[in-house]
Amino acid sequence: MKVNYHIDLESYRLDKVRQDLESREVTRSRRLLKEDIPGNFAILEGQGIRSLQQLSDALKTKKKLAEFSRASGLSEDYLVLLKREVGSYTPKPFNLSKVPATDPEFIDKFEAVGIKNTRHLFDRGQTRSERAQLSRQTGLPESAVLEMMRIADLSRIWGVGPFFTRILYEAGYDSVQAVAVADLDKMYQEVNQVNKEKGYTPIMASKGEVGMCIDYAKLLPVAVEY
Repeated sequence: MKVNYHIDLESYRLDKVRQDLESREVTRSRRLLKEDIPGNFAILEGQGIRSLQQLSDALKTKKKLAEFSRASGLSEDYLVLLKREVGSYTPKPFNLSKVPATDPEFIDKFEAVGIKNTRHLFDRGQTRSERAQLSRQTGLPESAVLEMMRIADLSRIWGVGPFFTRILYEAGYDSVQAVAVADLDKMYQEVNQVNKEKGYTPIMASKGEVGMCIDYAKLLPVAVEY
């Protein structure tokens, strides 16, 4: 039975979303989200919102968002930003070709069997037997398939894009389980050291964002048989 790529949004409670937003750094364009967080979230609760799933559903379409704005009194500008924030909890798959330090041969051979992004690989390589089959189909060694499967597993975590997956992998945090049990101070130091040595990205995650990665990883279902 296949495991979900994302967390269970229904079990992620609204008060946890509020705590995340209080601790998270936001860009200048999203500063509206930081204004009166307790008051705004009290309004959300007053509208019957109790979970991330309910919040996502309420803001799902432009029409629903406008209706929710009228009913709640929260501005559409605020709700548009909140919708984007909600979307960050379900990271979009990214192409394997975007992951730095990946052998182009891997990319070509995976694409030849219909695997272009992290979700494609996640769905087809969760078990050892599936990875052995992929090895036969692609002609890649099982070690290469496993390496990319670990990248696909890490891609499920909040805030982890192509560059940070590689950084996590090279820092030794090569699975969702490894991130979930990580010590924040140690992990923050190690990922920064990897990036300092390799120069993968000029903008690294803050310590608070790394902490959110750890917290999010704890909620993801264990999916990959290692």
